[in-house]
Amino acid sequence: MCQSNIERVAPYDMPAGEHQTPDPLDDAHIWGPRKEYEVRWRLACIANNFPDCRGPRGIWGWLGPNEPDYNPWRFQQLHPEAGSWEAGSPAQTLALDRLVLLARWMEAELRSDRWWTKQRHPGIIFTPATSSQALKIGSWSGWTAKQMYAHQSAAMIGLVDAVTTTWHHTQSTFERGAPGSTTRISAYWAWDALKNAQNIWEASGKGPAPRLPICATEYGVDFEDRMPVSGFYATDSGRKYIKSYRLGLAACSRFYWALPIVTVYSITGSQADGQNFYSPAVREPETSTMREVFDDRKYMLNGPQPWSLPISSKTWAHEDGQEKSTGFHRGYTWAVAAPLYTVPSGILGSTEPPMPNWLNVTIADNLVTSSPAASPFVQAFLRPVILPSHGTYQVTAEVNVSGGGRISLVVRGHNLLDGLAEVAATSTSSGWMTLAVTFTTVPHTVPLLPKLAQACVMLEHNGVGTAQFRNVMLAPA
Repeated sequence: MCQSNIERVAPYDMPAGEHQTPDPLDDAHIWGPRKEYEVRWRLACIANNFPDCRGPRGIWGWLGPNEPDYNPWRFQQLHPEAGSWEAGSPAQTLALDRLVLLARWMEAELRSDRWWTKQRHPGIIFTPATSSQALKIGSWSGWTAKQMYAHQSAAMIGLVDAVTTTWHHTQSTFERGAPGSTTRISAYWAWDALKNAQNIWEASGKGPAPRLPICATEYGVDFEDRMPVSGFYATDSGRKYIKSYRLGLAACSRFYWALPIVTVYSITGSQADGQNFYSPAVREPETSTMREVFDDRKYMLNGPQPWSLPISSKTWAHEDGQEKSTGFHRGYTWAVAAPLYTVPSGILGSTEPPMPNWLNVTIADNLVTSSPAASPFVQAFLRPVILPSHGTYQVTAEVNVSGGGRISLVVRGHNLLDGLAEVAATSTSSGWMTLAVTFTTVPHTVPLLPKLAQACVMLEHNGVGTAQFRNVMLAPA
C-alpha cells in the first residue's frame, strides 16, 4: 500500500531496531530516538492512500493502541521488575507518557502539524481503547481508564474526538450510582474516569474541558466466559441461551450508558471462539438475537403522539424459540434486567432462568408486576427508545406499590456527553398514581459518529413489597 509513496518520497529508512520482537523484549525493541518518525510515516502512508472518511478510499476512525493496559510491557521495558505497575510507579508513568506521545503524534500528523500527510484527514481520532478490565477501580495489570485519562493533567482528552473502550461479557450493569464493588466492570467507571479527567483539565487552568462521547470498539459476548459448570446452562444449548440473554441486555446497556456506537465482537475470527457468531457456520440462537436486538429500527418511535411504550405479555418458561419471541432480555418489548455479569449459581434446569429475579416478575398485556424476593433486591425494567429528533420530552407511567415498596420512573442515556445523567420520579404510595419525568436529549459534536436522540426508560422497584406499572407514554414536552 505504501510502496509507491516510499519510493517517491523516502524520507528515511525504517529503523529495524525499533520494531517489536517476541519476548523477551528490551526497551530498544519498543522505543528509540526515531520512534516519532516511524509513527508519523506509517500514519502518513495510510492517510495519503485513504484520504477520505467514507467509501472504498475512506477511513472512518483512527484507533490508538488496543487495550494497552492489558499489555503494558509493550510500552516500556526500562522497569521490567514484577509488581512494578502500581499507580504512579516508574513503569506505569513511563508507559503512560509514551501512550500520550503516540496520541499527540497521531493528532499532529493527521491534522495540526503534518510532516508527510498531504491533507488534513477527516476521520475520527479515538483514544487508545482501554480493556474491559480497566473499567473498574481495583488494581489491574497496567492501569485503569481513570489513570490513563488523568495522566499528564488529562492530556489525552485534548488530543482526540471521542473516547473508546472494549467491553466484553459484563454489559448487564444498570447501576444508578457507583457499583457496589470497585472491581465490578461497568461503563459507570468509564464515565467516572472521563469526568475526573475533565475536572483535572479545568483545575490545571486549561479552560473548559473537552466534552467527549464514549464508544465501545469491542462489545463482545461469549458462551465460554462466566459460565456454570453444571446444570442446563453448562450444556452447549444452555450456554448459547445465556449468550443470547446477555446480548439482549448488552443492547439495552448501550442505550442506558449513552454509547452512540458499539461494534459487536466478533462475527468470526476471534481467538476467543465463544464470541464468534459464524465459526464457520451461523450459530443459533445467538446470531438471530444479535441481529434483532441491535437493530435500531426496533427502538424508533414514530407516528401520532403521544407514543405508547406497549407492554406485551411474557411468561418465563424456557422452551425452544421462547427467547426469540417473548424473551425477558429484549428491550423493544421491555427487558427485565438481571446481573448476568456473574456466573449463574446452583444446578439449574431448563425451566429455570439463569438469574432468580426473573421468577419474581409477571408481565401481562399492559401490566408489569414485580413481587418481593426472599431478600431485598433491585428490579429494573428497561425500554430503550430512539426519538425522531433531539429535543425535550416527557415520559409518564401509572404505578402502584404496596407493602412498603418503592418504584421509580427513570430516564438515562439521553445525554451523549454524560452517561451518568438521569432524571427520575419516585412513588411509595399505595394505589394507582401517575409518575412523570421530563428530559432533554443532548447530542455530541463529532460529525461522523451517530448522534441519535436516544434514551433508556426504566422502571425500578426496590424489591420491597410489590410494585406495578402500566400505560407508559412518551411525547414532546
